[in-house]
Amino acid sequence: MKRVLSMLSIFCLVLGLTACGAKVFNVNMKNGINYQAKGEPEYDKRSATYKFTDTKGREVMVNKDDVQAIQQVD
Repeated sequence: MKRVLSMLSIFCLVLGLTACGAKVFNVNMKNGINYQAKGEPEYDKRSATYKFTDTKGREVMVNKDDVQAIQQVD
């Protein structure tokens, strides 16, 4: 029984890590600053901002009007 539980937990861990290593997006700002976002940035209509976590683990929030382009990295 312990072996089955340990195999199941390893499977879940691998599955979780695969999902976390998902997509990276470049967020290019009009002022020349570039961010790399882990996952697709979330857009908030009420505040007209994009929110995302960069590759260094920091939470970033930027105004929609300051964004030049958002592109997925291959």
